[in-house]
Amino acid sequence: MPIRANEANLLALLLSDPGTIFSKETILDIVWSDKIVSEQAVFQNISNLRGIFGESAIKTFSRKGYQWQFALEDAPLTGLSKLKSPQDLLIKSTQKPPIKIRNIVLVSLTTILFLFIFLINTHKEPNSHSPAQQKLTIMILPFCMEDKTQEYLIACRRISKAVKQKLARSTSLRPVSSASTVSFMDFTNTPNDYFKSLTMSSHGDLVLAGKVRMHKGIYMLRYALKGERNAWHGEFQSHHIGELATQVTSHIEKVATTPLLMTRQNSEYQESAQLQVLHHKYPNDLIIFERLITRLFNNGDLDKAVLLADELKASALADNNLLYHAKADLLLGNILIEQGLTSNGEAHLQTALRFFQQQEDYRSQSDTFKALALAERNRLDYLGIKSKLQQAASLARLANDPLREIAAMSYLFIFAHKLDQNEDKAEFLNQAELLLDQYRLPAEHYAEIYLHRAMISDSPLDIEQYTRRILALFTSEREDWVITSAQMILTDLLIKQSRWQEAHALFSTQASLQVNENYLVATIYYVQQDFEKAASYGMKSFKNANLNGDKGAALDAALLLFQINKALEKPDEQIRFKHFINKDSTLWWTQHNLDKLALAGLSNKHKAAGD
Repeated sequence: MPIRANEANLLALLLSDPGTIFSKETILDIVWSDKIVSEQAVFQNISNLRGIFGESAIKTFSRKGYQWQFALEDAPLTGLSKLKSPQDLLIKSTQKPPIKIRNIVLVSLTTILFLFIFLINTHKEPNSHSPAQQKLTIMILPFCMEDKTQEYLIACRRISKAVKQKLARSTSLRPVSSASTVSFMDFTNTPNDYFKSLTMSSHGDLVLAGKVRMHKGIYMLRYALKGERNAWHGEFQSHHIGELATQVTSHIEKVATTPLLMTRQNSEYQESAQLQVLHHKYPNDLIIFERLITRLFNNGDLDKAVLLADELKASALADNNLLYHAKADLLLGNILIEQGLTSNGEAHLQTALRFFQQQEDYRSQSDTFKALALAERNRLDYLGIKSKLQQAASLARLANDPLREIAAMSYLFIFAHKLDQNEDKAEFLNQAELLLDQYRLPAEHYAEIYLHRAMISDSPLDIEQYTRRILALFTSEREDWVITSAQMILTDLLIKQSRWQEAHALFSTQASLQVNENYLVATIYYVQQDFEKAASYGMKSFKNANLNGDKGAALDAALLLFQINKALEKPDEQIRFKHFINKDSTLWWTQHNLDKLALAGLSNKHKAAGD
């Protein structure tokens, strides 16, 4: 996937004189010489480049500008071998570039060359590590934790031993066996808690858990690799244990030392950029490819996701990898249904389902029925939704996957709630909570149940009780969408009740605030009519959201800042944020903020355009 035109031009400018600090004005004048854009364009593109090269690649000098930090070094050009020409990475234009842009184009080939040299140096192949380089310690949990047949246990132990032996020869990883009795399912259900306890004693960097399955002579290994910040999942199949172990270890070496596992992801867009880099380096790794497509899908980039899912399907077919051929169909089905192409999406899902049924893969069958329920959602067919999600729950139970079963029940509750099926709504939510009790899952898994109860309750006392329960389940450093949702609901309640001290207390104990937390503090001060403090926290939210590539959060902050500056009688600032909203608002965001836009006196550009 090519680096975008403005990013390439900005990178070229920074590399044209690495010792220079380029001001925002200079960058705007050169990179966007033929357009009128705001400073946010600079923030966004700097953030995207940092997402690709790392936070330390570009240094910010307060009130001065930006400077490239890494030295340009010679390196082998093997990374270029898969490109027909360097022009493959350039964005073509039919217009003649302005003089200043033409100056940048003169160094663009150098820029693209450096891009691949940088990737080669920062993501070297495992066998290119220096002997002096410190290895990452990877703790391996026992793969065989289930009481099955003797044949299964023997095969499982052979696979586990083969993986350990191959990892022992790695130049980047040092495997350590664990005597822990934590099962694969327990570890993957609550990885953060187990990771801390497992790595504390061994000073490990990574934890590898695996689950072996056998079907008609095929060995299957599903694994989870957990780093300090994030987790990575994959699945392999082979008729031969040695080949299976080679596939697993080769793949793990590719991803174990990347920022995706060891570095906090500021946003899903930065994760997407890093996945694109990894896919460029390992285009034949289907697990990396699948994860990239899934991230694009979750980001809402459906057009790009569907094109790449077609490529994944073709690549899997060329490799005779029937598993990822079916996974590509599952992805295509989900994406097409979200695009409104329901019948086309269902056809792909039925193809995937047939393969998963042949393999007796109940987990993937459950995922497919969940996707088929979304097709029924497009038709507003409640009975169809209910039938498909109940099948998804039953299959998850056969797969011994409690969280998937509970998730299906939660979806049943959500659709019953949205479609006014009140009897079913209460029943499904109660069933989900009973399953949590039955499986004795850790307390944090109750958070989503509490959130649902808070969202449908008419009692302020119950709403407060449930949201405070959620916040008590997590540490202040933990990031989770359930926490964000609970903070928003509770803050709104405390504001309505004018309980200002308690509202501020929700955020006063934290060393630093996240984007949404700065927004909520700004909202509290705005309602209190302390507009200067509201503006200060609102700007923190706005700037960090833009740096993180979180467009929705940036738009939320911009709308609040428009209202704050209206109260402060600062028309220039009002124009600034109005322009940002008009330029960057999406149809989805506009539809979810119609009342706020009307209250602020801002027009709906999508309605005006006839959307």
